[in-house]
Amino acid sequence: MLSSNIEGYNRRIDEEMDKTRRDTNRISGLKDELFSMKREAGETLAEIISIFPEYQKLLAKTRPLSIPEIQVKLPKGQTIIDYSLSAVYEEGRRKLCIFIISHDTINFVATEVDSVFSHNAELIRNFNTPAAAVAFTPESSKNYNEALFSMFTTLFEPAVKYVHGNRIIIIPDEEIAYLPFEAFLTRMTDGKNSSLSHSYLLNDYSFSYAYSSSLIFGGGDKPVKGMEVFAFSPDYGNGFPGSDGAGKLFGADNESASIFKIFGGRNFTGKLSHRVEFQEGRR
Repeated sequence: MLSSNIEGYNRRIDEEMDKTRRDTNRISGLKDELFSMKREAGETLAEIISIFPEYQKLLAKTRPLSIPEIQVKLPKGQTIIDYSLSAVYEEGRRKLCIFIISHDTINFVATEVDSVFSHNAELIRNFNTPAAAVAFTPESSKNYNEALFSMFTTLFEPAVKYVHGNRIIIIPDEEIAYLPFEAFLTRMTDGKNSSLSHSYLLNDYSFSYAYSSSLIFGGGDKPVKGMEVFAFSPDYGNGFPGSDGAGKLFGADNESASIFKIFGGRNFTGKLSHRVEFQEGRR
């Protein structure tokens, strides 16, 4: 909680410093609060380490990597896009910072978003639910596609000229964390044969997601022996309650098969998958 508060105060100070007309009293007050929180955080950390010395080793494992360290570990043909979105509205807008890191370059884009961005993010999130599938209409589909295109122009298009290769690692922030970049539309259609003419980012890029550089390249711990993978690929048109004839997820079996070439475990498909899910849910 303290760390998130500290991060929030740092952002608020930065945002105030960026203004043409700065409120020096407000900045001074924010800095005083920030100093108090940092001191409290330091005292709390020292107390935790005194009780649990192993915590010091855990902190070392999760230490954020510097940009040069990231670039050394980042293969050519792969790009990290790191987003920082202000949680605070200033005059109806929020600051959006985009960092684009490749093996050889680092670039930065600063822009702003308004309330439409948050509305579209929520629309996309809600559309990808079973309830939305049941309530599907041509109008809701149109709104969804427009939101996906808007996200492309806001989040990806400003960074694309700095991207090296077609493998992208997204480090999201705020509501960006629940957006499917693969589904972003690079252009809108006139409505004719729209299912064939949609241009998804997935056609051009392969995406993966992380929440810090430490999760991408850090750690290095060896896999625990005896661990197994359990994969489920239900057939939602196979008598599953509430399925509404949704059918089978295309490619799920092939994806599971590729996983089990590397890992051991159990694969549950079709009715067997539903039965296991229900049994586990009752426990």
